[in-house]
Amino acid sequence: MKIEIIDFNTVNAADVLASLNSLSSLIPEKASYRIINFRNDHDFNQYDILILTGSALSAFAFQEMKKNNQISGTDYLHVNKVFTQLLDYKKPMLGICFGAQILALLKDGEIGHLEKSEMGFLKHKLTEQGKKDPVFGDLPDVFFGAHLHDDYVSKLPQSLKIKSSSIIATRNNYIHAYKIVCENNAVCYGVQPHPEMSTPASATFMIKFNEDKIRKEIGDDAYEKNAVLPENATFDLPKVIPKFIIAHG
Repeated sequence: MKIEIIDFNTVNAADVLASLNSLSSLIPEKASYRIINFRNDHDFNQYDILILTGSALSAFAFQEMKKNNQISGTDYLHVNKVFTQLLDYKKPMLGICFGAQILALLKDGEIGHLEKSEMGFLKHKLTEQGKKDPVFGDLPDVFFGAHLHDDYVSKLPQSLKIKSSSIIATRNNYIHAYKIVCENNAVCYGVQPHPEMSTPASATFMIKFNEDKIRKEIGDDAYEKNAVLPENATFDLPKVIPKFIIAHG
C-alpha cells in the first residue's frame, strides 16, 4: 500500500514539523508513504491513499477566489493546481483541518469562516452515524481533539458526484468530522481537529508555539484558558488515522 501525504504548509516551522512527524508515526508498518509539499509536482494516481494536511492558508479564501474565478497569490495558485488534479483522483482520501475543508470543497461542499479562531484541546460529540462508523466508532461518544483554525466545513456535498455524505462528529452545532462515499465507492473522511496532535505531549503544542500571535488575537485570559488541558481530557483521536488506512488501503 502506497500513501502520499500532501503537505499544505507554507513554512517548516516547529509546529509544522511536529505535526508531520506525529502523522508519519501513525502510518501502519505495512504501508509505505512519502510527504510532498503542495508546491511540488504530483502524480497522485500512483498512490492508494492520499492524506491532506492542515495549513495556515484559508480554505474559505480559496473558495471565494474560486467563486469569482480569480485565484491570486502564488500559494493559492499552487493549491488550485493540486485541487484541479484531485478532481480526477478516484481513491480514498483523508483530510485534516485545512485538508478536510479542501476535500469537502472538492466534492462540492461549502466552507464557512469563524469570527474568532477556534483553538485548544476541545470536546466533540459523535453523531449516531459516527457511533456506527468503522473508523470513528471506537471513540468515546464525547472525545477531544487539538484545534487551531479559522475556517470550517459549513455544508457537506449533496451532488451527483457522490453516493452519500454523513456528519460523523460535531462541536457547537457544526461539522467536525464527516464521511463521503463517492460514486465509485471510494471513501473520503475529513476531520477538523488534528488527530496527529491529539496526544498528551502535543495537545496544546500548536497554541503554545503560536503564543504571541494568539495572545494578541484573543487576549491573555482567553489564551491561558485555551492553553491548559481539560481535567477530563481523553486522547483517543489519533487512532482514527491508522484505522482509516487499514480499512480503506
